[in-house]
Amino acid sequence: MVIAQTPGDQIWDIEYFKEPWTTIGSVSNSFPVWITILVFGFLLKQKLNIAGTLISIVGLSGLAHVILDFFTHADDAHQHFWPISSWRFESPFSYWDVDHNAAFILPIEGLIVLLSSYLLWRRTSVKFYKVLLALSIFIGFVMLLSPIAILIAR
Repeated sequence: MVIAQTPGDQIWDIEYFKEPWTTIGSVSNSFPVWITILVFGFLLKQKLNIAGTLISIVGLSGLAHVILDFFTHADDAHQHFWPISSWRFESPFSYWDVDHNAAFILPIEGLIVLLSSYLLWRRTSVKFYKVLLALSIFIGFVMLLSPIAILIAR
């Protein structure tokens, strides 16, 4: 695979800003796209309950991602209103870039991951889901503690 042989710096500093990644980022981070999927799921739910519910869940998940993404991308902002507009909101905050307050954002995202994982943990009794949620809780703790590592490294 070509990506596996490409250094990380080249992927995130060069390739990420070229086609096809810019189009993939625009489509997958678009408010209009996820709202359309959500509305389609709600409409389909009237005739096909299970399929409509699943599509609605996917639409809500995508929309939740885009809302958080909108506020946590600085220099690497997406076209969140594609195909209506190519405008990009460059937030003063980034979930990964320490020059754009990542040490402040990561713990907030970590708390969101921990809270949502805990709430889902309480609602399920399926062991496989609990294993996945345990992994998610671990990731949440890493996100919560990562600013300490950032500050130590600086």
